[in-house]
Amino acid sequence: MKPKEYDAVLGDKNSYLIYAAVLGGIDGLLMRLNDAKNPEERILILSEINRYNTVASDRHNSVINQVLKTSISIWNEWRENNPNIVPNLAKSSLIELNIVGANLKKVNLNQANLTAINLSRSDLTRSHLIETNFTRSNLENVDLSEVNLTKANLREITIINSDFKYAKLNQTDLEKAKLENVNLQRSNCKAANFKHSAIANVNFQSAILTQANLAYACFENINFKNAILKQVNFRNSILKSVNLEYSNLESADGSNTDFLEVNFSNAKLKNARFKNAKFRSVCFKDTDLENANFKNANLENASILNTNLRSSDLIQANLKNADLSGSDLRNANLHNANLNGAFLKKVQINSKTNLNKKWRLLWKIVNNKCENKNLENVDLSGANLSDRSYSQDKNKHNYPLDLSLTGLDLTNFNFKNANLKNARFKNADLKNADLEGANLTNADLSYVNLEGTNLTNADLSYANLEGINFNKNTNFKNTNLKGTKFENSGLNRR
Repeated sequence: MKPKEYDAVLGDKNSYLIYAAVLGGIDGLLMRLNDAKNPEERILILSEINRYNTVASDRHNSVINQVLKTSISIWNEWRENNPNIVPNLAKSSLIELNIVGANLKKVNLNQANLTAINLSRSDLTRSHLIETNFTRSNLENVDLSEVNLTKANLREITIINSDFKYAKLNQTDLEKAKLENVNLQRSNCKAANFKHSAIANVNFQSAILTQANLAYACFENINFKNAILKQVNFRNSILKSVNLEYSNLESADGSNTDFLEVNFSNAKLKNARFKNAKFRSVCFKDTDLENANFKNANLENASILNTNLRSSDLIQANLKNADLSGSDLRNANLHNANLNGAFLKKVQINSKTNLNKKWRLLWKIVNNKCENKNLENVDLSGANLSDRSYSQDKNKHNYPLDLSLTGLDLTNFNFKNANLKNARFKNADLKNADLEGANLTNADLSYVNLEGTNLTNADLSYANLEGINFNKNTNFKNTNLKGTKFENSGLNRR
């Protein structure tokens, strides 16, 4: 090989010319790079390496790898001065390196081994990280926007204050990872594995997580708005303060999962499974839950307004005090479901809705569809027949109950602990009825027959008792009669 224009011949002990390259190409450059002490000289040598990129790529990349390991400041300056050079570090081994603040934009690190590496404050924008191993690495304050992490290994990784916007994490393994204050907006996490991960303050808005594994994970303060979570596995996970508004969770599995303060408003959960799940302070307003499985789920106090629950499985579900106003329960199975205190105003049911007699009667009463005037011996203990207003609650509609029990025969009726606030019983027969502990605040009981009625511990504050009929067997023990009207009743105010 003949010397090139700037080649210096090896063989003596003289110092290298600063603008000369050593005969032998990559070998000489590597020797000069090892001996160079001046940072400026190192940068010039590194720039000269690019001359051999096409003819000796493996050796070229070996030198680049060595520079990255040796000096981040030299590396970053070289990258800045040579923006058109895209380093190829595919299959490199950078185990346990401390590469803080490195400029790794667009770098090819496919299949590289970055186990336990510290990349804090580094810039990996648009870098190629397919099948790269990041096990136990530190990615704090790292820019990973638009990177390709397909099938990468990020097990047990720590990612804090980092940006993954528009990143590709298809089939990426993040098992036991820790993610905090991370932006994954519009990222593609299809079939990614987040099992056993701890994820807090993360933005998944409009992200794709179809078939992702989120089992046994802990999610807190997460934004999944508009995210696609079809066939996602949430089993045995904890979701606290999570926004799933307008998300798509069709055929998702959230069985045995704990949902606390979760917003499902306008979400699609058709065919989703929530068997044995716990829902606390959740909102399902305008949600599609058709054919969803809530068997044995705890939905106590849940807001389920205007929701599609057609053909859903609510067998033995706890719907105590849940607000189902305006929801569609046609063909739903509520066998042995607990509806104590539930709101059923404007709920749609049909002949195929599996609802026991007690709750079907409650539905008829609150929706003014009760044609039978004789309701003797009927049990509505714990039922919610109140008229209520949620004008201060943006998640609930204002559906005045307008409940009328006027003139009904309610002899021996069991209203124990029922919520009958603002209900109208005018001229009804409540003889021997059990109203122990019932809430009758502001109820109209005018001209009602209360002979033998049990009103122990009932709240009749501000109720209208005008013209009532009672006898010695009527029990007013510990009854709250504050502000009650007694005209023409013969009952003395207590």
